[in-house]
This record gives sequence, C-alpha cells and structure tokens, in this order.
Amino acid sequence: MTTLITTHENADLDALASTVAVRKLHPEAIVGFGRRLNPSTRAFLALHRGRFPSEHCDHVDLDAVDALILTDVRRRGRVPHVASLLARRDADPTALRVEVWDHHEASTDDLPADAIHVAPLGAVTTLLVETLRERGLPVDPIEATLFALGIHDDTGSLSFPTSTPRDARALAWLMEQGAELTVVKRYLAPPLDERQRQLLRALLEGMAPLAGPAAVVTLPLPKKVRGIARVCSEALALTEYGAFFAIFDGPTKRQVIARARHGALDVGEVLAAVGGGGHTGAAAAVVRDLDVAALRARLAERVEAQPPRQRVRDVMSAPVHVLSREWTVQEAGEALERWGVSGAPVVDVAGAVVGMLSRRDVLRAERRGRLGLPVAGWMSHHVIDVAADAPLAEALARMARHDIGRLPVEASGDPLAGIVTRSDALRALYGREATDR
Repeated sequence: MTTLITTHENADLDALASTVAVRKLHPEAIVGFGRRLNPSTRAFLALHRGRFPSEHCDHVDLDAVDALILTDVRRRGRVPHVASLLARRDADPTALRVEVWDHHEASTDDLPADAIHVAPLGAVTTLLVETLRERGLPVDPIEATLFALGIHDDTGSLSFPTSTPRDARALAWLMEQGAELTVVKRYLAPPLDERQRQLLRALLEGMAPLAGPAAVVTLPLPKKVRGIARVCSEALALTEYGAFFAIFDGPTKRQVIARARHGALDVGEVLAAVGGGGHTGAAAAVVRDLDVAALRARLAERVEAQPPRQRVRDVMSAPVHVLSREWTVQEAGEALERWGVSGAPVVDVAGAVVGMLSRRDVLRAERRGRLGLPVAGWMSHHVIDVAADAPLAEALARMARHDIGRLPVEASGDPLAGIVTRSDALRALYGREATDR
C-alpha cells in the first residue's frame, strides 16, 4: 500500500507543519505538495528539506497510491494536484482510501472520506499535536519549532478570533519540547521587499468601496512577487475598511485574496460562492468562469446577503451630552463630572460640532491655572467621527489610530445622532459592563 499525504495548493506553514505531523503517524507515507508553496513555506523547506523530505505530486506515481491523507483541507477544488486520484475514487470508492485532518467549516465541495478528524481550532496542527501527545510519540526541537510555526501562522500568534485555548496549550507544550522561538520569529514576519512594497502601494491607491463594510481593488496579476497574501493583510491594517477583496486579473483566471477585521464580514463565506474558501477573516479563490465585472458583482451580492454584523449604531450612546463653546473650562469640567463621562463634543451657538473636550484637557487647564478661560482654547479642534452604519471594527480602528476615547456618530445628516466611546466598545468586545470611560 502506498500512502500519499498532501495539502492544499499554495501550502502555508500550518499546511506544512500538519503534513509533517501526519507523517509521524504514518512513517511509511510520502509527503507530496502541489505546484505552489507559500513563500514562508518555501523558505523553511529550503533550509530543512533534508529533515522533512517531500515531493511535488507531479513526480509521484499516483497510479500506485491507494491511500490519500489530506490535511488542512477537505474541499475538492483546493487539491487539483490529486485530481486523477479523486477521479479514480469517484469511479470506484474502494480503489482509494481517503483520510482527512482539517479545522475549516464544512462546505458543499467537501470530499467524502473513510476517516475524518475535524475540530474548530485556529490551526489544524493543534489537532495533530494533541494526537501525537496522546499517543506518546516524541517530538524533537526541530519538529516542535515547525509545529509552533504552523500554529502561530494560522492563529496570528493567537490574535485571530478563530484561536482557541487548545491552540495556546499546544504552543505551551511545544515550547516545553524545545521549540526555538528565534526561528519562529524569523519565518513569521520577514520585512517586505521592494516588490512587495510596490504592491502594497498599488493596493492602497486602488482600493474603493464595494458593498457594506468591504472595499475592492483590481490589479494585474503581479509577476515575481512573493507573499501576496501577507501584503493584502498589511493593506487592510492600513485602512479603515472592515474587509477588502483584492482581485488579481490574469490572462485565464482571476485570483482573489480577501481579508476582514474581526466581526466585520465572513470573507470565507463570500468566496465560497465563487469556488474559494478559507476563514471568517482570511480567504482566497481562483476564478476562471467570471470576468472582473461579473466577479465584482458576485462579491458585492454575497457581501450584501450576509446578516448584518455589529455596527456602530448597535453600541452607540444617545442622546449626546454636549458642551458649549462659550462655557469656561471649569463649567465644562463640572458638567463632565455631573454626567459621569470623560469627554464630550463641543458645539457652537448653531449646534454644529466644533471640537471635543476631555477630562485630560480640563486637568491640563487646571494645572496651568486657566480654568476660567473659554473651552474653545483647550478643546481638540480636529473632530474624528464615524457613520452609524459603519462596522464597529471601523470605529475601533479610528480610536486606536488617533488615540481618542470617543467618536461622534453621524446618521442621516445628523452629525450628533449618537456617540461611541471606549466603554461602548469594551462592552461590545467583552460582553460585560466596562468602567473605563
């Protein structure tokens, strides 16, 4: 019996780590990859290929394979490099035994399997590390380092919302087995090279609204640029959109990479509609049957069809306490104390918002003996607001970027339909009363 272990195209570090872990369970198996590897995966294998042998599936005698183990994937469309094997199984289900290890949600494209191991974890490597540990199979420091890399990469070092306590416990155990954190750091976030920086600029300059909280950008399929997915992640971090779709248009196909902030949009569900897949916050697809215009329309349709996510209007406070531009700082400070808030918008005689005053501003005036002066001389004149229908993630991003604790909320032409504060955001994030106002 010849057993082949493989994973999805453009294998990332979680895919690589999980194939190595599966081979520890099946030492006689061959590890085979598709034609494309993630740049970090390629870089790791370049140094460790002798330690973790593998083949391209093009070089494997697939006719001799009678057992297939898939890891980090169970969707047929993501494993084109073993299409001939799957076709043989379609013709005769007894001709090929299929086993699956995965952590993605089920889809209509999932392959039938004789054995399936699936858990809702941040990384499939976590599931395999747990299995190795349960079976008492030793893990050496180099293996521990690779497994830690896989978990860090797919959980954003435990920062992605799909991360679980089980991922954290697996990482702790791998550290006990000697995982080398300097190596982990080396492969997780190398500096962007010049081509990547050029692509990042093009993504930011071309980004435009798509639908809901999402933006879209269409560019020619870049040549000789590695790590496109990572550049897309960097691009989202530099915008205030809740999500965005990068469409890279090639001669025969369109490659789509999607990224989303926590709670803004399920981009995995959106791209599933065009044959792709992934997670809530990160997904990809290769589309051959739609041109760019039709693809953008389909993406917009799927974004709009998703149930409404948490928006600013869901957590904002209203009505809004306001301070008069004509008040003294002392009067304003007494009003803030009376209302039990740490800041409020300042309005002119016509009711227009002209600034923001916080308790910090009041304390600053008090230290200088200027409490009797008008609020206008101590308030912040640069007012950052947010739309009521914007995703909460956008409000959080603006608070962090400008280091401010409250945003006036605009709705239907009313610039003070409400206000969203740190306390509102904390209550939404943690589901309990937050006292830091």
